[in-house]
Amino acid sequence: MRSLIFQQIVDSRWGEESSLLLERIEAIKRGLAPYQENVELRISKPREVIWPSPEPSIQWRADFQIRKWGRDPTWDRIMTIINRIKPPHYSWQ
Repeated sequence: MRSLIFQQIVDSRWGEESSLLLERIEAIKRGLAPYQENVELRISKPREVIWPSPEPSIQWRADFQIRKWGRDPTWDRIMTIINRIKPPHYSWQ
């Protein structure tokens, strides 16, 4: 069974805060909730990445893995739900 893998990243350089990552996680959960019988969603614990450059920046990241069975929802529908929140780079496993 294939899995869709992606990350949601929030970056302090763009004025974003860690709470935005939590909002995105909740929005993805809400978007996929109608399909919970056919979709398995795994989300890693959000983590902080600090870049010690001349102007330090902080990123908050969460990894997602989605597996599905059946025809509804389609992968296209799942990606549309996620892309409406914040389009990530996808990979398949």
